[in-house]
Amino acid sequence: MILELSRKLLKETTEKYWGHRIKIQSVFQELLISFVRLFTADKDEAVDKTAVLAKKFLEAYPDKNLDLEELADKCGVSKSHLCRVFKKATGQTVSQYLNQIRIERACKLLSATDVPIEEIAFAAGFNNASYFFRVFKKQIGRLPLEWRKKHSVAAEIAA
Repeated sequence: MILELSRKLLKETTEKYWGHRIKIQSVFQELLISFVRLFTADKDEAVDKTAVLAKKFLEAYPDKNLDLEELADKCGVSKSHLCRVFKKATGQTVSQYLNQIRIERACKLLSATDVPIEEIAFAAGFNNASYFFRVFKKQIGRLPLEWRKKHSVAAEIAA
């Protein structure tokens, strides 16, 4: 399409038929619209692909302790581009999203097992139990032990 429009534009500028100026403006506008559509479509698609790839990696390896630079390398983009694209696509930063995945995993473990909470923190991917407690309280609204008492399988059977 762009090549065809470029040829039309060249023909109108070199052969100078009657009304060539109006035709040149018209073809140029079509060409401009084609370029804008082409580049905005690719940009949105690239944003989506990068965010989807990053999300898949984070979901597959929530306990892997990788930094943003490594994740960006896995996605084939720069660190700043990854952060911008990820936030646009998900509404969360990479670390917020990763913490959400880890807390969901911790909740499953808390409700289904009687493993000590500190071990669950590490199993969910947190390197520091006190950080796990802070993130859990912030996201869930209560401490892990309180949440476990209310949501454990044993508590559901007793109720």
